[in-house]
Amino acid sequence: MLYDLHWALRWFRNSPVFTLAVTAILALGIGANTAVFSIVDAVLLRPLPYPSARRLVRIEESSTKIPISGIPATDYLRLHDRSDLFSRISAFQKDVVTITDLDEPVQAVALRCTGGMFQMLGSQAHLGRTLLDTDDQPNATSIALLSDRLWRRLFHADPSVIGRKIVISDEAVTVADVMPPGFEFPSSEYEMWMQLRITPASGLVHGVALMKKGRSLGQVQSALSILGRQLEQEDTSKKAGLRFQVTPWRETPDREYELTLVFILGAVALVLLIACVNVGSLLLNRAVQRQREMAVRASLGATSWRILRQRLWKA
Repeated sequence: MLYDLHWALRWFRNSPVFTLAVTAILALGIGANTAVFSIVDAVLLRPLPYPSARRLVRIEESSTKIPISGIPATDYLRLHDRSDLFSRISAFQKDVVTITDLDEPVQAVALRCTGGMFQMLGSQAHLGRTLLDTDDQPNATSIALLSDRLWRRLFHADPSVIGRKIVISDEAVTVADVMPPGFEFPSSEYEMWMQLRITPASGLVHGVALMKKGRSLGQVQSALSILGRQLEQEDTSKKAGLRFQVTPWRETPDREYELTLVFILGAVALVLLIACVNVGSLLLNRAVQRQREMAVRASLGATSWRILRQRLWKA
């Protein structure tokens, strides 16, 4: 068999155009499929890395005057009291902050969130502690949690940064924790998490909640529809047509291109199929050209198994 393998390699070396054509066709088909499938796996197939991901939902609000968006802080505070629907509910806002007490100012995308979010996600501290419900109090110390990559980029993975005060957007903030490698919420662009102290004047916030065990999505949606009508009746001028929308966290706007990804995966699979057909045609043409060679080998005493082996090594 080693002899047949060496012979096949010599044959490939003596037929570079054919070898390169087959290699390029297969590499194009397999490479495109591998790249697209890795994206589809990360976006569609891989489960969310949270213990209670199936009960995790996004809450949004719309009215006749305002399209679907976040939730006004006043409405969020009313939802926060709905312990009959949610085990936990949290709010967050995006913020671009500047860390100014380094060698040079550095901008980072931060998520300002209420303290119970990390308990809701089931995320554990890595080097210190995460945000707690008590951190929402007005007199609580301002703290920040760093992503692993920001910690490594700015502080060179120094564990002594825990407890250190840094200046973020002209505010003295204590570094309370570095999140574990790979932790992302709500997406990979966020490198820091800070407190969000909700007041009626906080404006629009984004709501995420953990549905109570035993509650279905339909039950929660029905209950919030009733609440929406009650709020509409209280202030018809500002809240006409008020509606709450509850969607699984898996179906957030970041995933609205799922169908496009499926179509792209189907397209590259078709490319792989075409590549296989082209390679098959080349090999079939090569086999037809070698019919006389195989006849000569058989007449000289080559067994069927020997001829088949050479066919497999050198089609």
